[in-house]
Amino acid sequence: MLVRRGTSPSVTVVQVPDRRSRLVRERQPPGAGPGKLPGVIRSHVVTGGGQGIGRAVAERLLADGDAVVVLDRDEAALGWTAAHPAGRRVIALAGNAADEAVTGRAAGLAQEAGPLAGWVNNAAVFRDAWLDAVPAAEVTGLITASPALAVAGCAAAVRAFLAAGSGGAIVNVSSHQAQRPVRGALP
Repeated sequence: MLVRRGTSPSVTVVQVPDRRSRLVRERQPPGAGPGKLPGVIRSHVVTGGGQGIGRAVAERLLADGDAVVVLDRDEAALGWTAAHPAGRRVIALAGNAADEAVTGRAAGLAQEAGPLAGWVNNAAVFRDAWLDAVPAAEVTGLITASPALAVAGCAAAVRAFLAAGSGGAIVNVSSHQAQRPVRGALP
């Protein structure tokens, strides 16, 4: 699991104590406040931000000049962040968005960049599973997987907002499956 900030060649690798992710952190630029990126008014976390809708949301927030922690399970999907013109304002974190240690780390990275203003729970788990072909416990796990992602994200966001003494926005993205069943698709 990897965290990347921008494209600067001045990076060092630090092992995070929980050993669930690796942090690659750039040196602070001259004149930057402790833990804040210059010119950043607010920050956000977007889970499932490596591709698709999550990436589009992250790109939109970056276009506004905000800092964005892009959290995705697939480290390769975060490759687009390395050469992004937003530079240090885009922070890539590879990890499981259902893991509270990972979402806590995402919130911390966002707060380091600027005040956390929003959290977008876009990550989801999709897999076809048939009750006549898959053990019931596996089906139950698939049904609970996506809500677990959103709950962990909401918990991290609320804790960060309360710790900072500020409010913020939480957006939970769902699919068409929240509106109607799709044969064979879970959750």
